[in-house]
Amino acid sequence: MIAIGNVISEQNLNLDIQDLKKAKEIFECLGFNELVEVKYHVIVYKKNEMELAFQIVENLGTLIEYENTNDFEGKSLKEINTVKQKMYDEIKNTGISISEDMNIKKAYELIKKNLK
Repeated sequence: MIAIGNVISEQNLNLDIQDLKKAKEIFECLGFNELVEVKYHVIVYKKNEMELAFQIVENLGTLIEYENTNDFEGKSLKEINTVKQKMYDEIKNTGISISEDMNIKKAYELIKKNLK
């Protein structure tokens, strides 16, 4: 179960894994079970400082993600929430329908829903 709350920061780590079978073996040795394989194609559009990523996900549909280009390291929760509110207001002003929850991992929630 993943608890969703205030996301203060997030980090992506890219590893150069030449052999996906070996990577799978590593995760299985660590006690992980495969949950889902997500195949998608991403197109990123930019207008001024706003970057929107359209993620075309196989067997799920198209997701839209507002790409955060801010560096939140060393920032207070208040500063982070101010930036997040600005991002929220900017995307809301485009006319795109979005939820009130700025922190939820939409892709995870949609995938979880499809697995039920």
